[in-house]
Amino acid sequence: MSEVSELGVDETSVKPGHKYVSVFADIRGKRVLFVTVGKDNRTFGSFSEELRSHGGFPSNIKTICMDMSPAFIYEKTCFR
Repeated sequence: MSEVSELGVDETSVKPGHKYVSVFADIRGKRVLFVTVGKDNRTFGSFSEELRSHGGFPSNIKTICMDMSPAFIYEKTCFR
């Protein structure tokens, strides 16, 4: 994942009753990188750990395309 610099993030419902997963995708590479349960700020921390474990660098991410959910916005500094 060392080449990832453009990230897409979105959440989707997987079950009735507000059960969500968050999906992290490499926009340039057109591939899903990581899926995790939940849609809060912890999902960015989990993705960051996964990215590092696969040779990626959070500091290489220059663009993030995501919705304006307050839960996600809280983590805007997680890649510094």
